[in-house]
Amino acid sequence: MMMQKFACLPLALLSFFLLTASLAQAAAPVNDMFASRVALVGSSGQLDATNVEATREAGEPIHYTGSGSGASVWWSWYCPDLGKMTITTCGSNFDTVLAVYTGNTLATLIKIASSDDACSPAQSAVTFNTVPNTTYKIAVAAFNQSTGAIVLNWTFESDNIDLMSLDFSPAAPASAQPGTLLTSATWKVKGPSTDKPIWPEFFASNNGGFTLSRFGGTVTNSQALNGFGGGVYTFTLPQTLNWLPDGIYTIVGFANRPGTGGPTEYRYSDNWAPLAGKRLRVRNTQAANSNIVLQNPTYARNGSAVTVTGTVKNNGPSATPDYGFWIETAYGSLSAEGNFIPAGYIGGGVKVGRLAPNATFSYSQTGTAPTNTALAIMADSTDLVPETEERDNWHFSGNTPSACGTNLDVGIVSASILGTQLAPTELSPSDKLKVNFTLINRSPVSSGMMWIEFFASQTGGLSTLRSGVPLLQSQKVSIGPNRTQSYSMDFGFERIPDGIYSVVAIVNRCGVADNPGDTIPFGNGGYNLLRIPGRIVLKNDAVATSDLDVLGYGTNRLPNKVSVNATVKNTGAGPTGAFWSEAFYGLVDPLTGAFTPHGQIGGGVYTSQLTAGATTSVQIEGAVPTGNWAIGFIADSTDLTPETDETNNWVISSND
Repeated sequence: MMMQKFACLPLALLSFFLLTASLAQAAAPVNDMFASRVALVGSSGQLDATNVEATREAGEPIHYTGSGSGASVWWSWYCPDLGKMTITTCGSNFDTVLAVYTGNTLATLIKIASSDDACSPAQSAVTFNTVPNTTYKIAVAAFNQSTGAIVLNWTFESDNIDLMSLDFSPAAPASAQPGTLLTSATWKVKGPSTDKPIWPEFFASNNGGFTLSRFGGTVTNSQALNGFGGGVYTFTLPQTLNWLPDGIYTIVGFANRPGTGGPTEYRYSDNWAPLAGKRLRVRNTQAANSNIVLQNPTYARNGSAVTVTGTVKNNGPSATPDYGFWIETAYGSLSAEGNFIPAGYIGGGVKVGRLAPNATFSYSQTGTAPTNTALAIMADSTDLVPETEERDNWHFSGNTPSACGTNLDVGIVSASILGTQLAPTELSPSDKLKVNFTLINRSPVSSGMMWIEFFASQTGGLSTLRSGVPLLQSQKVSIGPNRTQSYSMDFGFERIPDGIYSVVAIVNRCGVADNPGDTIPFGNGGYNLLRIPGRIVLKNDAVATSDLDVLGYGTNRLPNKVSVNATVKNTGAGPTGAFWSEAFYGLVDPLTGAFTPHGQIGGGVYTSQLTAGATTSVQIEGAVPTGNWAIGFIADSTDLTPETDETNNWVISSND
């Protein structure tokens, strides 16, 4: 008997385990209830599930008209973008219905799509257009009372176009001539199939993509890609270099820029990118045979409202190029010597096409500018047209600050550069520039030693280049009382970017240490500032070996004050030259993610040199207006030091 009792015990245990397993199998699915829905992860996938022992909740909608009240299970899926979502139950082993909703409770559900028999023999499928940042609720239920195994499939096809990579040649130090074909231009794009045009474009930047250069157009003649088949596609298009000012630029690629007629996207932040590790050098050898002259400018102001009118005339022997030029009006301030410092533009510019010799064009612009600012009208404001003379392209209106001295009045009577050194001759930073100039001292006292400085300008001398350093290495001069004296001196170059520049001479500049100051720095027949005839071409053939990288960045923000802290490292193999680091407040475009500066925070920080592997800590503090501003920080903001890569020189925080 004892043996029989022990023999029966395993049978009892087996029955217990079988009963337990049966009870476990009979439990309701974890996503039986709407509140217990399971999140689908990713843009595509497949999973196995069941509606065996599932229930139908009170208040649950009928998922497909006429399908009855079968047991249902629930999922959710978060949509990040515009596109198409396809969900199916193809492969399930019973008659299903499928529905997709928005809403957060059963009572507030809004049906987006539903299906009964869409795939053989009796399974379901839906496809619907998605709304970004929306969480969709997905119900799979039985037609009437059937149950079984569910196979749930989902695929999301985003409408997003992604610029995966870009390339071009020739790259610096080789030069490219405007009007000629680039050796190659390549874009790699990922996106959905579309019959709308996708425009691949190149733009230029002087600061590694922190902002775009203001040319009013693209770097090359853009061409549309029609009939994009979807997926990942690499294409090469013949690209002719447009007419740009001489210089070295980072190329910023764009695919399907907003407003170009392509497919609409929810976000465009991955449609563009600056190309790291190579730059475009533009060298324009086109002969200068036109001369744009600004004539009869008028200014009308009513509070912040501004209207300017006038004409431009081509005084040169040849027509301006077919690609045209821009007329713009800027607002800003004037230095004591009459140098215009732009702060913004009153509105959009006026585009002028081909202008024949002796032809004129009348323009009118309206816009807004802060009151009590100076205004400046500029023809060929983006410096696209090669000209024999650029000092007559502009006119300004405004008041200069008060004088900065008490008993000395000096000025520059004339200045010239040795003719053989003027454009189109190419000068190296190691060259010396021969400058002849004449000064006048109208005072009964000697000037003592004072600085004579020469600055670069890309606006015919209206404004000096925002480089933080002069064009030439400054020297001190002196002149006796009541005298006119001529000088002939050689000046070495400071390190500034490649380009073609007008030269602006300033003597005894207000605010400069060691200068004695001047009672009349602007006017009186001998200005302290003089715009020298002609232009110079500066071309640096040195191979770039340094590479500035912003490794650490943080901000401390109060309502109207910002502190920016950054660590900058030279990750290149060679030393840098001198450079400036600056911070700006502005806005990030919610569509493209591009940064537009609205103003500078505090002053720049000057670094004389960073050896290979060295770091420097930069702290900038300053006031900002009330508002939700993005903060941008950039090392080598004025592009003084040649680098192997400039796309890692900057960082931008979001608007907050």
